[in-house]
Amino acid sequence: MAYDQGRDKAKEYFRNGISTSLKKWEIDQAKINEFMANPVAQLAGDNKEEQIGNQMYLALVPNYFKGWTHIRRSRYPVIPKRTSEHLSKGASNGIMPKRFKYSTFEMGAN
Repeated sequence: MAYDQGRDKAKEYFRNGISTSLKKWEIDQAKINEFMANPVAQLAGDNKEEQIGNQMYLALVPNYFKGWTHIRRSRYPVIPKRTSEHLSKGASNGIMPKRFKYSTFEMGAN
């Protein structure tokens, strides 16, 4: 019985977090209600860790460094290797970097 209550609390916190984040961005309440009815906002199924990780990343998007750190820590969301010929692969060859490069000053000083 206590396990079911904990699971219900987790779902409640998950949904409150999503709703609060959408309100922070001044999303219309009708749109929030529509999104909250979506399965993505239900915390159900076998991939709860992924669902939480994806929503946490979305909440962190404005702070790119925290978002990047969250991906490294939780492995979610899964960012596929960039393979489109229309997109530059950049310095990381299209792969999500796992760490920042040292600055030229740091490399020279050490």
